[in-house]
Amino acid sequence: MKELITRTITAVVLLSLLLLLTLKAPPPVFFGVLQVAIALALWELLRMVNLPLGDKVLIFLFGALISLHFYMPTLSLDILTYLFLMTTGLFLLRTTDKEGLSQFPFRFSMVFFAPFYIVFTLNFLFYVWRAGALHLLFLVALISIGDTAAYFVGSLIGKHKIYPVASPKKSLEGFLAAVAAALVFALIAQKTFYASCPPLFVYLSALLLSLVTQVSDPVESLFKRAKGVKDSSALLPGQGGIFDRLDSYIFGAPLFYLLIRYFLLPV
Repeated sequence: MKELITRTITAVVLLSLLLLLTLKAPPPVFFGVLQVAIALALWELLRMVNLPLGDKVLIFLFGALISLHFYMPTLSLDILTYLFLMTTGLFLLRTTDKEGLSQFPFRFSMVFFAPFYIVFTLNFLFYVWRAGALHLLFLVALISIGDTAAYFVGSLIGKHKIYPVASPKKSLEGFLAAVAAALVFALIAQKTFYASCPPLFVYLSALLLSLVTQVSDPVESLFKRAKGVKDSSALLPGQGGIFDRLDSYIFGAPLFYLLIRYFLLPV
């Protein structure tokens, strides 16, 4: 009970801050706060993998370049990626000795995987917010309601495990509850604060996001299982780390922005 109370208090504080930031912050402030959250999530991921300090510096550098692309789209991501690829190759050529040669594929892969997995995907939250504050609020509410439904239904009647290694507590019953709760929320949202959006867009977004986020979360859990930890950090009382809180948005935010682009934004 104490853990549930702590978890609830932290969630209320986080959601209140998010609401204030979403509705009141100018773009530079919103983008800056988002980058702090992304950097913390990236650091929590890197704490769970064994990499030299130089590799971690490269990862944060590449992440910063990716973020700059989102804030200043004139910076071409393909050119930045190519230049960074060359830089990383030269750096690893100078730092890899014979004893550490077996780690080269892992190190080289992580330098590119981590920034794209965390920084590239989560920066789509900025695009979603820039398309309209209500879009971000809809996304956050949808994911929160789906996760809550999955947690309680799975805890009460969950029998059939769907990710026994990644997330032993996730069940088919909880998965179906998350999808159902998301669709019910979408119905309510489309009749109230989200009425300006076409019904097809709202319901399709709810369905696809509820499916995708139920995959995004277990993928993040695999890193924790490999490390043998419950949470990515203890930064948020009762909630774990920033990485834990943002895991559903890693796959969810890019998908939702693509739906917004396809259905709502002019070509």
